[in-house]
Amino acid sequence: MRLLILTQYYWPEVGAPQARLLFQTAFLRSRGHDVDVLTTRPSYPSGVVPPEYSRRLFGVGRQHGGDVVRVWSYASPNRSFLRRLMGYLTFAAVALPVAAWRGWRKRYDIIFVEVPPVFLGMTALVASAFARARVVCHVADLWVDMLKALGLVRRRALLSAVTRIETAMYRRCARLITVTDGFREALVTKGIPPHCVSVLHNGADTDEFTPPPDREARERSRHALDLDGAFVAIYAGNHGLTHGLETLVQAAAAADDGIRWIFIGDGIEKPHLIRLARQLGLAEERCRFLDPMSHERLLPYLWAADVGLACWRDMALIESALSVKVPMYLACSLPVVFSGRGITQEVVERAGAGICVAPARPDLVLGALDQLRADGRRRQTLGTNGREYAALRLSRRVQASELERIFIDTVQNR
Repeated sequence: MRLLILTQYYWPEVGAPQARLLFQTAFLRSRGHDVDVLTTRPSYPSGVVPPEYSRRLFGVGRQHGGDVVRVWSYASPNRSFLRRLMGYLTFAAVALPVAAWRGWRKRYDIIFVEVPPVFLGMTALVASAFARARVVCHVADLWVDMLKALGLVRRRALLSAVTRIETAMYRRCARLITVTDGFREALVTKGIPPHCVSVLHNGADTDEFTPPPDREARERSRHALDLDGAFVAIYAGNHGLTHGLETLVQAAAAADDGIRWIFIGDGIEKPHLIRLARQLGLAEERCRFLDPMSHERLLPYLWAADVGLACWRDMALIESALSVKVPMYLACSLPVVFSGRGITQEVVERAGAGICVAPARPDLVLGALDQLRADGRRRQTLGTNGREYAALRLSRRVQASELERIFIDTVQNR
């Protein structure tokens, strides 16, 4: 098959979608498919384009035997919603003629588009007319519904217009792929035929994210990161509006000095969280906020940790999403403490891999950590259960094989 992957987020950016798409691209190419990627200059999450990319408005590189085409889009370190929206719109507009030209020239069988942003789905549909391709849309988030729930857009006319664009785009795609059964149900209620919506849960590369090979490797990681003798709780992921990370910071402030808290990542809420930690008197040696890092650099932190933290805000809409960091923790045999409800709670409990508590309850988070700190054998059992579950149910390789099957089925049933 000839495929074009259309995405705003891609390697070398750090993040779950970027890692997933890179893995899927490499897997499909290894299976003999001709796969190109059309993306923009890397800037997530800082909003700053690296110098080696900022000097060019357009470029074509090669990766794993396929083209990676990068075009200009607006990027800004300002974290406001309006500026991010400008980035979405400019990429959708600038990518359109490039996607149409390459589609006409290469005659792709599939255009695989990653949304949000929903505007990129319209770019894919227009380009597909030139390529005579079918569009498969990966719906990673119910973006418009989230805008409503968080109150980020209050103008009804604007929300109505974006909702119509989103629904029209979904209905014109040959296939939709989403990440949870709850999201699938929501898409069906928007008028999408059930047989056109598949579910591929968030997963982890279980070959890359592994438990420490032995006790000595774990101890070396702890020593190198100055964590000797501490009980370490780690949060590795986006610091966004839906995560409610104030709960974890407040739990850290109430904890004793024996627990070290590490937050790795970036997001719109990170400056607020750092200010909150300092206001609550959390010293930097007790609560570290670190920048996003490559998986190679992240792995020693996961090996050094005793517990992986995940958190959702107390909001019904987000309960249907599986926290992307949880499969990573499970793959590393790291017990999970999850603050929230919904599908993430179901996965953690089904795997027998951690403790789940009600959202927005720092006291319950701290209580769960105290339970695990006092019981090393339980931590080991939870970690083993999590690794087995991730390898069986959440392996990115298994999911990539299913994605290939969906593509083949879509092409054969034109």
